[in-house]
Amino acid sequence: MRVPAGSELAGRTIAQASLGKRYQVRVIQIGRKKGFLEKFLDVQVDLAINARDVLFMEGRDEDVKILAEEHAIPIEMVTANEAEQLWGRGINAAKVSLSPHSAFLDRTLIDVSFRNLFGLTVSAIWRRGELIEKNVGETPLE
Repeated sequence: MRVPAGSELAGRTIAQASLGKRYQVRVIQIGRKKGFLEKFLDVQVDLAINARDVLFMEGRDEDVKILAEEHAIPIEMVTANEAEQLWGRGINAAKVSLSPHSAFLDRTLIDVSFRNLFGLTVSAIWRRGELIEKNVGETPLE
């Protein structure tokens, strides 16, 4: 999603935009032009969104469409080749399990400042055969 000039998202930080809470989507990478080059920025809560930034989103198609409609942002789908290039630019995935004696047990990702602490964003929690994708940051860890 390319943020148009004049968008209410421009000038807000990732945290202030609150896209995860409002739309159940997350920004996984930001493409930003610098001269003739496009840089890919890792998403941090204090990173400001600029007009003309390209937001690479993850979430259900319906939720992304609602976000796009409410902010008058056209959606562009990446091709398989573009997605492969993105994965090679610092977007990584990992499966993490808590130890039985973890200090994170019964606390939420927000409580422990998981993203700030590790520089990672949790997209889902797998618990007893069920995938939790909504309100992940507010879900107590087990």
